[in-house]
Amino acid sequence: MRNRLSDGFARQLKEALLVDKYLKVINVAGNQITEYGMKLILKLGLLENSSVVGFDARLNPGTTEKIEKQFSLCMLKNIEKQRSKGLDINPKYIRPELYSFQIPMAFTRGLGLRHANEKKRKSQSPISKRGSQKSVKMVARAQSQL
Repeated sequence: MRNRLSDGFARQLKEALLVDKYLKVINVAGNQITEYGMKLILKLGLLENSSVVGFDARLNPGTTEKIEKQFSLCMLKNIEKQRSKGLDINPKYIRPELYSFQIPMAFTRGLGLRHANEKKRKSQSPISKRGSQKSVKMVARAQSQL
């Protein structure tokens, strides 16, 4: 463990995120933040702050796969908001390992995408759902910026 930051720090960080629109990348990896602290930061801090495009919360007791996915989606949403405002994002702020997670093969097939473990097919099925299409576009844009 790198530090001993805990839920008390998470509460203070949440408060700071509500007013600070300057921070771009936050690294709290390897601390003592529980699931409660992670949810505080995510739901009450990052969802209100669209300036943060990188948040590393790995190696904390409260960092579950579900929370990692929520942080990833929140960061992708923030990147999309920054881009829609015409603001450039410095490439050094983009960390691909924070935005990716294992996507089930059935889900990628349904989106007409090739799964990492599959060989490329000659034809791909079209994307059928509007919400899925938006998610794919956000991921594709974030990846194209890398």
